[in-house]
Amino acid sequence: MIRIGLDSLPLVNQPEEYRVPKDGLYQAQEDPWALIVDWDGQVADLHQFIWGGP
Repeated sequence: MIRIGLDSLPLVNQPEEYRVPKDGLYQAQEDPWALIVDWDGQVADLHQFIWGGP
């Protein structure tokens, strides 16, 4: 357990964030106000952020 903790210490100073919806993957509708999210692009981008890959 100590080794796992010590191995993870360098990661503490490098947090990564992901915001949903990501810029460019949504539009704001004025009347009535609504946020229209491009879920196809959002889900694919979030999957890439979490698990990586090509």
